[in-house]
Amino acid sequence: MSGPGARFTLPGVRGAGRGLVLATALAACDAPADREPAPGPGPASADTQGIASETPGDSGWTLLGRLPRGAEEVTLTFGPRAVHALWVAETAAGRALFQAALPGGATDTLLAGWATLRSPRLAASNAHGFVAAIVGSPSRSDEPSVRAATVREGPLPRALSGDIDPTGPAAVVVDREDAAIFAWPTGAGTRIAFGMTPEHAPFEIPFCCDADLALAVDGDGSIVLAGAVEGEGLSTMTVLPADDGAFDVPDSRAAATADGGARYVLAGPPGEGSVYVVYCGGTATCDGVRAWRHGARPNEPAIYLAPVPGRVTALAAAATDDGRLWGAWTDTDSVRAVRTARAGAPRAGGRVAAPLPAPGAPPLALAAAAADGALRVIVAGREGDAVAIRERLLLPGLTVMPPALPPPLDVDARLRLVVEDAGEPVAGARVRALGAEATTDARGAVELPLAAGVRTDTLPVHVEAPGYTPLETLFHAERP
Repeated sequence: MSGPGARFTLPGVRGAGRGLVLATALAACDAPADREPAPGPGPASADTQGIASETPGDSGWTLLGRLPRGAEEVTLTFGPRAVHALWVAETAAGRALFQAALPGGATDTLLAGWATLRSPRLAASNAHGFVAAIVGSPSRSDEPSVRAATVREGPLPRALSGDIDPTGPAAVVVDREDAAIFAWPTGAGTRIAFGMTPEHAPFEIPFCCDADLALAVDGDGSIVLAGAVEGEGLSTMTVLPADDGAFDVPDSRAAATADGGARYVLAGPPGEGSVYVVYCGGTATCDGVRAWRHGARPNEPAIYLAPVPGRVTALAAAATDDGRLWGAWTDTDSVRAVRTARAGAPRAGGRVAAPLPAPGAPPLALAAAAADGALRVIVAGREGDAVAIRERLLLPGLTVMPPALPPPLDVDARLRLVVEDAGEPVAGARVRALGAEATTDARGAVELPLAAGVRTDTLPVHVEAPGYTPLETLFHAERP
């Protein structure tokens, strides 16, 4: 592949009566394009403490591109120069696999005329834009099986692995040397393929799961695998280099649903640090989003990111350069996100939220990436007769320590508050309450004078700080 906008069609690589899991690397499309602003879906808000507030000057969602009406099983990833979308659609010749680099990239046909194609997966690649994997059968008489191909110097794939029946989708990740690693369940275990070259033949490990597998690169360059078994929960394992065994993720039975769908994601650090798994916690149903460090000590708890009052429709996670972790998820109406404290501090900050571009329609895909103290989130969702892919930024949330309200609230008093970000003080935050305004000091503390004669059951507090989502909350007080 020689430059931006390169396109090719991959031929159907056939085995003896078998189908294919195809993995291919493709150069990124870098053609510039204008971005259309979304028609005002609403601003982001902080919803950790009481009432959600509007973010001044927030332009909402930005349109990156539209996919055809028949697009199915959309998956998204952030490449080094573009956002990549991969999807399956039914055509007159059969099932087809398409990709586009956004914004502005043309649609490329990767596979066409297949009997079955399902569960596409993507991973970013510095050299090739992305690496993709998909399960499929070239004809109705073929059973799905695993073969893999990779593109390094040109458009033609090389089929290198043998016929191995998969029982679920293939996961893919790209390591720090830009080599692709794949994993797929076989029923008896998990098959791992490294680099798709003859000198690295696929091998099997005794790691089984009912839901989708996930792969990530740890801070030391090792490869971490995660999977869930219904009724038992979620486990993680270091597979390259081989580890001694799997780790059980605490309180993770809800991480696999009855239909085999995964409700967890892995986030690998951009530098030194550990892989985290972000997942739906609970025994039967998801009661909260949690984050847990791979390889944690037995007594090390998961980080409780936020309660989940409704149904989680998608999950995403991203690690930052300073050791923080973002967890993001969607429900039927909103995308929500939380950022943790720096590495080693198991605390979460304030939760932020933004309405989805099409509330009431669960997104088809969600992706997230840390960006200069904020979180880039991308969703793919049905809007009219097309699938729209939109992005926006979410700023981290603030929390406010509850004040000590001296009852009755009808005499002169000073209201003392502490503004924090995941347990760390936030200096320079502007705090307003009942007409009074002050700025937090280096400890994140502030004192506000309350006017004489004030009697109220609730105390509205508004907080703003550079680089954060504004917070508006209500503190409740009891009158004597």
